[in-house]
Amino acid sequence: MRQWGWICVVIALVLAACAQPEVPPDRFYRIEAPRPEQIMAQPRFAGALEVEDVSAGGLTAGRAIVHADSDRPNALETYSYHFWAEPPAHMLRDGLIRYLRAAGIAGSVVTESMRLDPTYSLVSRLQKLERLTGAAPAAVMEMEIALRDNDRGKLLSIGTYRAEVVPADDTIESAVDAFNAAFAEICTRLAADLARS
Repeated sequence: MRQWGWICVVIALVLAACAQPEVPPDRFYRIEAPRPEQIMAQPRFAGALEVEDVSAGGLTAGRAIVHADSDRPNALETYSYHFWAEPPAHMLRDGLIRYLRAAGIAGSVVTESMRLDPTYSLVSRLQKLERLTGAAPAAVMEMEIALRDNDRGKLLSIGTYRAEVVPADDTIESAVDAFNAAFAEICTRLAADLARS
């Protein structure tokens, strides 16, 4: 009888060891272009403006959301269950196209896939897309963006656009809202710079 008691204890321990906590579901998030606050009465660029694919490398090119402690911002990690709905470079390219079209910055704003012969090209690189946690939380987005006149083979402008937005709270959802606000800030500054080019 005592032997059965030990067997039951062993079985209970084995079953407890096999039981694992429930795995959280994967969650997916978007970065979307804002509506422009100012729309140009006349396009700044009469010809077609092509927004080339945004380049990105390393962790920034992946779909997992990158984060770091604000006290150690160079020690990057990725979340296991929180992902961008698409690679960030794709979402940002599409967002730039929608924003610049809506702002009326050019006669037409097109993608590379249309295989046209555009007068101008917007070339960009995503340098940072990181959530900082800890003492100084922020959503950080940094892009290098250049405007090229293809007809004259001339670089018209180049600049680094960086935005840091403090999230409303510690949730991933608030961090995503902050990333969207950072992108809105970059779009607004870029459109203003293009209008002066």
